[in-house]
Amino acid sequence: MMRALLMAEAIKIRRHSATWFAVAAPVVAVGLFLITLFGQSPTPKMSPDAIWRALMRGGWTWWLAVFLPLLIALEAAALANLEHEAQQWKQLFAGPVPRWQEYAVKLLFCGGLVAASTLAFGVGLVADVLILDLFNRLNLVTHVPWADLAAQAGRAVLASLPMIAIQNWISLRYRGFAVSAGAGLALLLTGAFLAPVRPFHTKFWYPWTLPSFTVLTLESQVEDIHTAVVVGCVAGVVACAVVCWELARKREVS
Repeated sequence: MMRALLMAEAIKIRRHSATWFAVAAPVVAVGLFLITLFGQSPTPKMSPDAIWRALMRGGWTWWLAVFLPLLIALEAAALANLEHEAQQWKQLFAGPVPRWQEYAVKLLFCGGLVAASTLAFGVGLVADVLILDLFNRLNLVTHVPWADLAAQAGRAVLASLPMIAIQNWISLRYRGFAVSAGAGLALLLTGAFLAPVRPFHTKFWYPWTLPSFTVLTLESQVEDIHTAVVVGCVAGVVACAVVCWELARKREVS
């Protein structure tokens, strides 16, 4: 039954805004980051590996702090509106499929689209650095950190699971694209305000800042990155289960 639901959802999102968001977000982010790269001037005295680490660190921070939270909000809203706009929930719930599975499919597709978009951004980030290398001749072509790129993309997606769960709950619980997108923007701005405030300790408990702490910086520790990923995984799985249970027990959408 779950396989049938996944196939039906895949058919629904063909040429839908949810798919276009997943494509457009990394393209825009990669293009903007390329512009910022030409304002930087990596010193030739740095080793190619050090240059890659510095540039990739800046690119991933750019993506995780701004684009990823907005993408999740837009994806959740678009996927939920597939049923909200056409008044399809009652028809879906009239069938033999348990309600929680209908909601679980939305969560899975949102996470899958976000993961694909994040990986696409990572590949585009490599392309940006190689374009920069064409003009600066820093000998970076033979030192592309593909393994680090894949690991960073995986850490980012796992740490974003609580954000995906909460944003989908808002989108599935309440009608209206603007409600979900507005809530996502408000929560993002709240995280930007709280992150510098040390007493709040937003490093590991606020979902909208959690993915940013998976990037290895000069100040961060490997143990902190692992903690952020573990917290994201555990909290995300629990939050997704709670979202499916809470929505399934409610008869009507607000």
